Amino acid sequence: MNPNLNEFFSEENSISKKSAETIVNNTLFKCDDGELFLESTVSESLVLDDGKIKNTSYDSSKGYGLRSVNNDITTYSHSNELTEESLKKSAKIILDANKNYSGKINSGPKLINIYIQMLILSKQKIFLKK
Repeated sequence: MNPNLNEFFSEENSISKKSAETIVNNTLFKCDDGELFLESTVSESLVLDDGKIKNTSYDSSKGYGLRSVNNDITTYSHSNELTEESLKKSAKIILDANKNYSGKINSGPKLINIYIQMLILSKQKIFLKK
């Protein structure tokens, strides 16, 4: 099934195609790569037992993923609600993650790590003494 792009951008979803393009373009402006991925899934099930209908079910869902690649760092945000508000929240997550990128790994508080290592070593020595 190839859903029409207009199905994602309607009054029901409270976002226009132009608004989505503006948000995505502003978010990915300084990025090396990125995309807005739209997904629509429909599933139907019919269970027969001895030629009789035992159970039926139908499900449909829509959603999106917003991805950016910047300096070998990939950030991703997604939602099953395609609205202007949710897309702006995803854009903010992407922008904040890219803004705080420094290229250095934060290994966490060193004193706590040393304390935990010392605690583990001291417990091992106590265990060995017994």
